[in-house]
Amino acid sequence: MDKESLTAVLKETSAKAERGERFNFDPSRGLALLVGTGGSLLAIERITKIALRGTCLTAETERGERYFVDADRIVALREHSVSSGSGFLPGPG
Repeated sequence: MDKESLTAVLKETSAKAERGERFNFDPSRGLALLVGTGGSLLAIERITKIALRGTCLTAETERGERYFVDADRIVALREHSVSSGSGFLPGPG
């Protein structure tokens, strides 16, 4: 996904935009990036922060993991409401 399209999609989510091209996500919302890796997809789940720099995207998860991804490899973003019965609970605030 090109950077312009990705920025437009991020603005459609529940993200809170910060300075520059940085976005924070409420942990009560489940956000995942789907990244194309040749013949398969890598799902990066439980994202709380995204920053764009040039064509590089940095995604940080609830667990403090950081992923550095070429923005052109992003296939889709998935956002959904997290409920207590889903088994996917937000971490401590």
